[in-house]
Amino acid sequence: MKSTILVLLAVHGIMAFAAESFVKADARDIDLGESDYQCPEGLFVAPHETRCELYYLCASGGVPTHLYQCRDDLLFDLAYYGCNFKELTDCGDRLSPFTCPSPDGFFPIKEGACSSQYYVCINNVAELQTCPSGIFDASSSSCVATSCATTTTPAVPTATGPFDCPAANGNFASPYSCSQYYVCVDGTAFLYECPVGLYYNAALNICDWPDNVNCNL
Repeated sequence: MKSTILVLLAVHGIMAFAAESFVKADARDIDLGESDYQCPEGLFVAPHETRCELYYLCASGGVPTHLYQCRDDLLFDLAYYGCNFKELTDCGDRLSPFTCPSPDGFFPIKEGACSSQYYVCINNVAELQTCPSGIFDASSSSCVATSCATTTTPAVPTATGPFDCPAANGNFASPYSCSQYYVCVDGTAFLYECPVGLYYNAALNICDWPDNVNCNL
C-alpha cells in the first residue's frame, strides 16, 4: 500500500489530463526546449529514446514537442508514463544518469551490459562514447571485436620498458607487445591486455583479430 501511494504521488506531479486530453508537466521539471520529436499517435507524453530521466511533452500530439527532464533525480517510468522514484522505475533499455565510479577511466553503460556504448570519465565528467566496431569489454576497459565481453588480464599501472604518453588522454598501442595497449589518463599510462588471441588495433581502437592488425613485434 505504501509503495502504491508513493507511485501515485510521483506520477501525479507530471501528468494531469483535462477533459480535452491536455497534459501539463510539473512546474519543477526542467523544460529543455523545443524538439522535432513527433509523439506517437494517441500519446501526449513519451519517453526519450535513450535517456531515462528525459521525456517529451506534446501539447496536442504531433510537433513541435518539448523535451523535459524529471525533477529531483526522478526517472521517467515506462509502466506509469510519469516521473517516478528510481527504485520504482522501469527504464527498459534507456540509460539512467551515469555517475563515474572513479574520477577517470572507461566504464560500461551499466553493470553486465553487452553493448558498443561506454562512458569515458575525465575529472568525474562522463561522456557517452560508441565503439567503432565490436562491443565494450568491461574487464579490459576497451572495445573488442567479439560479440560478448570476455575475461581479460586486469590492468596494471606499470609495464616492461618505459612508456611516455603521446597525449594526456587516450589509448595507444604498446611498443612491446601486439596484444597490449596503454590507456593514458591525465598523462599517466596504464597497461591493458587484450582478450586471448586478439591484438590491439590502433586504427580502430579495439582488440581485433590478428589478421586485421599490422603488428610485426
